[in-house]
Amino acid sequence: MKQLRQTITILALTLLSTLQSIGQQQFTDNPNIWQTRLHRQDGADIVFNTAVDNSRMVMHILNAGERLLVDDIRMEGDSVFIKMPFFDSEFKGVLQPSGEVKGLWIRHLADRDVSIPFTSIPGVKERFTQHLPAKGNVSGRWATYFTAPDGTDSSFAVGEFKQDGNHVTGTFLTPTGDYRFLEGILDGDTLKLSTFDGSHAYYFTARLTADNTLEQGVFYAGIGNGKEHWTARKDPKAALPDETKLATVKPGQAKLNFSFPDLDGQTGEH
Repeated sequence: MKQLRQTITILALTLLSTLQSIGQQQFTDNPNIWQTRLHRQDGADIVFNTAVDNSRMVMHILNAGERLLVDDIRMEGDSVFIKMPFFDSEFKGVLQPSGEVKGLWIRHLADRDVSIPFTSIPGVKERFTQHLPAKGNVSGRWATYFTAPDGTDSSFAVGEFKQDGNHVTGTFLTPTGDYRFLEGILDGDTLKLSTFDGSHAYYFTARLTADNTLEQGVFYAGIGNGKEHWTARKDPKAALPDETKLATVKPGQAKLNFSFPDLDGQTGEH
């Protein structure tokens, strides 16, 4: 009886190992470049590419010149679990008969989890599909204005782009940072740029006009329906304001005067 139980245990472990190996082989035997699409409710997919290392079961997320290593990848049967470094987010997907992986990208926030469906497609090296030759060149600096959908708020940024054929890379510089490593194309007169790093998920689109302006721009941000409108004008001298002068006293004033409620709810000047 003891020998029979040992034989059954060995067979079960062997079967489990075989199933896991088959799952891993299906996942890693596909061509190593994948296209992943985060499916927003408004239909504006945020697209990025990854390169899978078949020998080590790791991948790199590709954004322009950035290669972000992701080495926490686990297979359980036909299920794929990928935990992102640096940021508390993860992918949970299921390998499809077609070779695609479908599931959810989940962000673990302080008070709740939020998620968005995704599809990863093997062998697709393109970030965006090119339909037309580029009608212009966006290389250079751009004075850019972002505006909330209701028009109540706006901000200034400097776009910096480099174009080679249809391929475009770059970022938007702001007084507090930048919009990460953006990559995409100029398809005819339509600019498309995106980035993803486990926390930031951005997609920018706009139309290039003959007079070197970008109009009808939309900036799609993150899992929800967050978006802003934007326009830009090509300007080699475009620059951010001097950060040392963003907060200064008025001429003739010796100190900063401001007011805010105290612990008793009384507002006073300080």
